[in-house]
Amino acid sequence: MPRRYTKKLKLEQLNSTIHSKAEEDHVGSSSGSEFEAEEPDPEDASQLKEDDDGEENGDDNGMENLLRNVLELTPHFSHFSDNRGMNVKLDDPIQLFPRCSVTMPVPVYIANSHTPIVEPCVLRNQAYEEWLRQLQMTLAQHKAQEKKMKDRELKHEQKIYGTHLFDMAEQIATQENSYFRDSYDYYYTGGNVQLMPFEGKTLAMHVSGHKLREIHVSEVIPNAECWKPKHSERIGAEMSSEIFEIINLESYLVNHGHFFLTRYLKEISIYEIKKNEPDEDDDDDDDNEEDTYTLKCHSNLTNQHGNFISAAQSLGQAKHLALASQDRSIQQMDMSTEQQVTKFDVCLLKSLKQSSSTWAQLLAMDANCFYYAAQPVFLTVDMRCENTNLNPCFASSLYSQQCETFSCLHRSVNPNLLYVASNHKLHCLDMRQMGKKISDRSIVTWTHQMNYPPTFMDTCVFEGDEYIVLGSALPSDQRLCELQNSLGTPTSTCLPYAPPSLDEALTDARLRGSISVYADLPERVKCCHTGLKFQILENSSDKSFAQLLTSTSIGDVYCQRFTPRDDEEKKKELRTGLHTAEAISYFANLVQKNVDQRPLKCTEVQHVSVLRDILKSDEERVAEDEKPFEVEDIVIDYGFDDSDKESENGNEANVKSPTKEQQTPTKKQQSPAKEVQPTPKAALSPPPPTPPEDEAEAEAEALDIPKQKTVNRGPWQQSAFQLGRYTDMITTRLLSVWDLEEYDQTRDVNIDMIDEKLKKEGNVTIKMEDRMANWLKNLANEPGPQREPKDEPLVPGTNLLKHYEAKYADYSEVPIPNIVPKIENYSDERRHSLLEVEQFTAIEYDFEATASTSQQIVAPKRAKPKVKHTKGF
Repeated sequence: MPRRYTKKLKLEQLNSTIHSKAEEDHVGSSSGSEFEAEEPDPEDASQLKEDDDGEENGDDNGMENLLRNVLELTPHFSHFSDNRGMNVKLDDPIQLFPRCSVTMPVPVYIANSHTPIVEPCVLRNQAYEEWLRQLQMTLAQHKAQEKKMKDRELKHEQKIYGTHLFDMAEQIATQENSYFRDSYDYYYTGGNVQLMPFEGKTLAMHVSGHKLREIHVSEVIPNAECWKPKHSERIGAEMSSEIFEIINLESYLVNHGHFFLTRYLKEISIYEIKKNEPDEDDDDDDDNEEDTYTLKCHSNLTNQHGNFISAAQSLGQAKHLALASQDRSIQQMDMSTEQQVTKFDVCLLKSLKQSSSTWAQLLAMDANCFYYAAQPVFLTVDMRCENTNLNPCFASSLYSQQCETFSCLHRSVNPNLLYVASNHKLHCLDMRQMGKKISDRSIVTWTHQMNYPPTFMDTCVFEGDEYIVLGSALPSDQRLCELQNSLGTPTSTCLPYAPPSLDEALTDARLRGSISVYADLPERVKCCHTGLKFQILENSSDKSFAQLLTSTSIGDVYCQRFTPRDDEEKKKELRTGLHTAEAISYFANLVQKNVDQRPLKCTEVQHVSVLRDILKSDEERVAEDEKPFEVEDIVIDYGFDDSDKESENGNEANVKSPTKEQQTPTKKQQSPAKEVQPTPKAALSPPPPTPPEDEAEAEAEALDIPKQKTVNRGPWQQSAFQLGRYTDMITTRLLSVWDLEEYDQTRDVNIDMIDEKLKKEGNVTIKMEDRMANWLKNLANEPGPQREPKDEPLVPGTNLLKHYEAKYADYSEVPIPNIVPKIENYSDERRHSLLEVEQFTAIEYDFEATASTSQQIVAPKRAKPKVKHTKGF
């Protein structure tokens, strides 16, 4: 990855500054130093660079900067390359598909567990990423503090440093796992799924449960049917981690067999599988019962100095077990006595000692020699000779600018070949060669273009061709490589092939709509892979010669069948379709059947119909739910007059002129109050009797006559009587705000009640227009409001009031003195107009307002004259 490449450079610079000069002098002056032992050449790195054919223009700084920019700015898995190697001819035609076809993964075991929030395969690298981020931030703060420090050299001589330096030391000392420093979890190298032949059957050991701490023994069914575990056992809490790897072991005890090894972070456990014998007292019917097995733990090996990273059993001596630790040491143990035979540090070159990665993998070569792979170099270690390197082989990143680190090893069917996988390539090495570069030994090199470094690898042979499968933690990151004529002159013309994955099959099934939403498949297919293993099949029903078993981080196991490819499939491949949709439906049914539903974190669960009932409209709820008690008809005097605006508006809205196409009689046309001109035939026949109210309502519904609605209170307004019918929490709280505990049980007022009241008063025969005209006439005949006389006496003999000097009826005109009249407030008397009906309205001048406003007019204040000030004299 480009980010990983930049981080690798920064981390190497950081590691080089940590080691002091005194430590280097001490290591260089020590006798029998591991740097000097069997080193190929003191100038090995320079010789490798000079011998490389691809570095002819290495002195050109422009090309180096261009290549470095490409490595930093582009994803490395996108760099494509053809097959290379000593046995690969460039003139051979390229083969796009291998000679076998691979089916979609089908589940054979579904664990009863749900998808975790954080994958256990990414917990360590996430913790390392956070630790590295904090460390780099503290380092930047320390450098900034050092620049601002006064008398820095003098303070350093007195051992006075900044506070951020001690924070860095604390972060380095308190790291949870100081050996793990990488971008992926390489502890799962090898895989935790394994097959073992047992008395004519094939048993599978796989893990599941919380943090992969439960081991199962299942019998493999060759027809890709679901497994049923024969035995399950949960490991103790004293173990330091989950099960990373399961390895088959040869029997090292007399009268014992079927051993296997499980590797943890700090422990190694050795188990034996035993078959339970049936009791002698059982009947003959017990012969049809299924076999059961048990696990017996023989030994537990612990390591307190470092973490176990790999294990391998010696080929010639079954009781010897080689264990590789992350402190770059190898110890040989005797499994029968649990005693350590030998232990020494692996001899690396001086330039490789500063490598930040502590990953390693062991693979047995013979009785005393083992293949040892680290990220920068591949070695052959002899347990009889300490501090010796036999036949080293370096990755291309040491002698070129390519980013390559080894990640996995596996033995070929050919005893002279060995497969070494790196983060970008897969090499088939001829171990008889003695070259120091990877290109000197590589027979075939494939560029697999995987997103993550391959962690799992397994092989199988069919008709002379060997198929190599690479896998990483990502579920869709899987490649298949084909080595043709593996036992003769091996070569390969086929490019790495990506088998069909569950992710693309699920995407196609979701587009077709054939998927259950309750199975949680989108999250289940994203679980990381933790192992893979080939099983050779014989005489299968679907002509499959092998099947590939893959385990995931939640315990599921999937099966992929390998069959010979047809001629049509060599040109075009059908990866998804109806066959994959059926497999996804089968997968969903298995998940629903075997996995318990996730518990809901709530206090109460109710059916959806209860919520749907609450959200119904008012009309449907009133029609379905009614109060059990009977409501008596009570005549309530609400004080409504005949001129009720709501009833008039409602009747006018309901009475509409019928169209020519559809003329339907309304209520008023059917009522006897309507004056209809009788026809001669209608006059002879007697009037039909009035139907009862129920029949009238049914007749109105049949004629689609709109019913008169209740008084409109708005979409958000409800009466207390209507709210009292609801029993939900929202309504109860809403009524409790207004202290309405005892609800009004009387009916709501609607237009029908007003019409019933008018009918009872005898005003049924009057039309709505006549009723309005009568009301206007009565209003005109009513006398106007009379003015109450004041306490002032009248002029004798008249009804005239006394004004000023007029005290008698024969009063003559007298000159009016110039006296300001007293302004009285007539506001109380002039609230309403004195005009009667059918009289003209005159606009009266409000002199009182003008008088009051004239008295309030105040002359404005005189503005202050502006004074100019001059500076100086």
